[in-house]
Order: sequence, then C-alpha cells, then structure tokens
Amino acid sequence: MRLKRAGKFREAINEFQQSRAEQRRTSSANLEAGECFQQIKQYPLALKSYQEAVDTAGLWDEEVKKLALYRAGWLAKGLKGYDTAEKYLSELAGIDFAYKDVSALLDEVTQKQSERPEPA
Repeated sequence: MRLKRAGKFREAINEFQQSRAEQRRTSSANLEAGECFQQIKQYPLALKSYQEAVDTAGLWDEEVKKLALYRAGWLAKGLKGYDTAEKYLSELAGIDFAYKDVSALLDEVTQKQSERPEPA
C-alpha cells in the first residue's frame, strides 16, 4: 500500500501479486493490483484483476467485491465496452442498487448501447 500511495505502481503490482497467495487477502490484492494497472494505463490487465477480485471474493470480502465491480464497470464504460460495463454494473446493482451512482451509470450505459448502429 505504501508503494501505491507513493505512486510506485509497477513495484506495488509485484507486491500485490505476491500477496494473492494469502487466501483472505486474495480479493483485496487483486483489487489493488487492478487499480495500479489502471494507473499505468494497462487497461486489459486492470479489468482482469478486477474480475479476479470479484471471482475470489468470499463472504468477508463483500465490500471489496462491490468496489471491484464498480471499478470494472467504470473502466469498461470509459473504454466504450458497454456490454462489459453493463455486465459488471448489473451484477453490482443486483447486490446493492444503492451503491454509489450505479443506477445512473447503468442508465448511461443503456443509453450508449441504444445509440449504437444496428449491425448490417
């Protein structure tokens, strides 16, 4: 965490990847690694780490899971991956519809999806 706060994202990623071995830290380590990957503009790796955070979240990691879904949805939306964004944000809304601005984000994604041209 100190490395991340100091802006040493590449070094922090190494530490987070190593800490995945501890079962109770796996989900939060994946989330933190995703945030670091996002900071260094490695967006596919960030999305993968967020998905791993969601997949490894246990009962004790519900807040981590919600934040990972939120971050993944935001990132996918920013990358114009609206179907992916909808998947993550819908899952989050199913868990906690009042989480941050998830309902507004879902509305934005739905709007963007409806604006896409029909395939020929």
